[in-house]
Amino acid sequence: MIRPARLEDAEAMAALAAALNSEDGEPLGHVTPATVERDFLSDDPAGFAIVAERDGRIVGYATAHPGYAPTMALRGSYMGDLYVLPAMRRQGLARTLLRAVAAATRQRGGAMVWWTAKPGNAAAEAFYGAMGGVPEPLVGWDLRGAAFDAAAAP
Repeated sequence: MIRPARLEDAEAMAALAAALNSEDGEPLGHVTPATVERDFLSDDPAGFAIVAERDGRIVGYATAHPGYAPTMALRGSYMGDLYVLPAMRRQGLARTLLRAVAAATRQRGGAMVWWTAKPGNAAAEAFYGAMGGVPEPLVGWDLRGAAFDAAAAP
């Protein structure tokens, strides 16, 4: 079953985020049940989350937040995470999660979903291409830590 995430899903979502970050070689420990609750399940969320549930267990999830594509003048969503447990892959769950993100985005007045994948992730490239995604050559940047503090200072 694919459904919007609920408060009681925070712990399972944090565990799935840790699995995703581990697979991608990203730092662990930043995503916790408390941050999931704050960012996706609170009264003032940063975005929305959808989960895949099988036999009462959360086996996948997707998160998204409002986005805007200025070159196309389109409102939409940026999908931050799309993850399904390895044992549950190739059963259509990721496809259904992505479609649910698109439907939720349309309900919010959006007309596009944008996401990124790590370079060289052949499985992601094949999946996203099969879904109709179009790759965009770009280099991503982020501003965080001391550099962010310096840039945001008055």
